[in-house]
Amino acid sequence: MTAPSRGRWTLEHKVAMRRNIIDLTLIQAGTGLRISEARRAWRGLVRDIGDRVSFDVHESIAKGRHPRLAHVLDDRVAWRIREILLLHPEDADEVLIGQVKDRTKTWDLSKVTDQARELYDQVAEELEIPKLSMPGLLTHIWRPTMNMQLMAAGVPGVARAQQLGHTEQVAADYYTTAMPAELAAEARALITG
Repeated sequence: MTAPSRGRWTLEHKVAMRRNIIDLTLIQAGTGLRISEARRAWRGLVRDIGDRVSFDVHESIAKGRHPRLAHVLDDRVAWRIREILLLHPEDADEVLIGQVKDRTKTWDLSKVTDQARELYDQVAEELEIPKLSMPGLLTHIWRPTMNMQLMAAGVPGVARAQQLGHTEQVAADYYTTAMPAELAAEARALITG
């Protein structure tokens, strides 16, 4: 990132915003949380028991007000969440990934979306993944990706629905056809090693 020549944001602020959106993206990719759930999740919702990190998705942040337990399914994401908790061991009621200027406040959705678009466009270009820069495929892309990865790994539909916080029918209708066959094959390869 380069220092802005003018404007209200410093380079440090821009770097902190990028770090926040990377952390939110990792949380989404590792859990399948919706962006509205990930950005509003507070520290006390993180369960770190043994070798498993999970989020108690409280009814106040869950879509449809249906609470659930969402496991972090990638050890690298679990490590990053633990690191975030250690870096800022404040009040358990603070949001996990808050605003840059005030970590105790929830990051505004429009700002999250703007930062996500910048990040995804950069990743799409640098890693030559054009799908990441497609309109409409922003932060929600992790939900069908996770559903397909879990499906490829043989996880039953009821468990996939629990992880993502919807019904098996919703998964069948919206989260299985969103991934082309070649991406589903890649997802299976990632899960099976």
